[in-house]
Amino acid sequence: MLATRKILFTAFEGCLLDASSGSWAAAQPGLDELDRRSVPWVFFSGRTRAQLDPLRKKLGHTGPFVTEFGGGVFVPHGYFPVHIEGQERSSNFQMLPLGKPYLETVAALEELAEEAQIGVASVSQMSLREIERNTGLPRREAEQFRLRDFEEPFFFAGASDADVTRFVALARARGFEAKPGAPFWSFRSVPDAGIAARRLVKLFHASAHAKLKSQIIGIGASPEDLAMLSAADRGILLPSESAAEDSEIPERTPRRFEEAKSPGPEGWADAVLRVLGPQ
Repeated sequence: MLATRKILFTAFEGCLLDASSGSWAAAQPGLDELDRRSVPWVFFSGRTRAQLDPLRKKLGHTGPFVTEFGGGVFVPHGYFPVHIEGQERSSNFQMLPLGKPYLETVAALEELAEEAQIGVASVSQMSLREIERNTGLPRREAEQFRLRDFEEPFFFAGASDADVTRFVALARARGFEAKPGAPFWSFRSVPDAGIAARRLVKLFHASAHAKLKSQIIGIGASPEDLAMLSAADRGILLPSESAAEDSEIPERTPRRFEEAKSPGPEGWADAVLRVLGPQ
């Protein structure tokens, strides 16, 4: 019987980070155990690579990560001893672009808004000061937020509910997704992080030692995380800190995903310690 090697896929927002403070202090027991046991872990985020780079350094994270809601997979050079089909070199990473390039996405959003006669205000049109004001981010972090590879955040300007519904349908007909968020809507060419998760599953399996069986464990908390969890062998949902998000998850049943007891980084740490088990 093959020994099992556990690999963790986790959402970043809503799991590792406290929603109010942005701290991962409460997640530290889980992070320490992952490090102690040398468990590979991959995080999935809606943030840009520029936003994630300094956070990864503080966390000591050395594995792959997924940016902009599944737009791109970034793998440290040499992490997988196999060829990554479709990869591009990006700084110190092998980047697997899954979403359309940012400028193409921006152009598609502008064309769609003009065709539908619906006003939108996108990040590419905003000054740095406007981004700071709309996000509440300090200047340096606002600059990192603006350095995008795939996805374009935007606002509707004076659109009715009917306009928004029509815009979402038109976007989908053209191979894009327009999804609500806070504070921005998201315009992108990949619906979710499911494709990224499935590509990473294949890479981990292809790279596994012949005497080891890989088990992918996924931890998430929001509707954005469902596709990633579905790609895992074992999926765990943390309770959302937002009642609105909980109501948007029809798949949240014990039959499909396991239910964690606590939300946020504390619940994440408890889930990690539980799935790793005693040693």
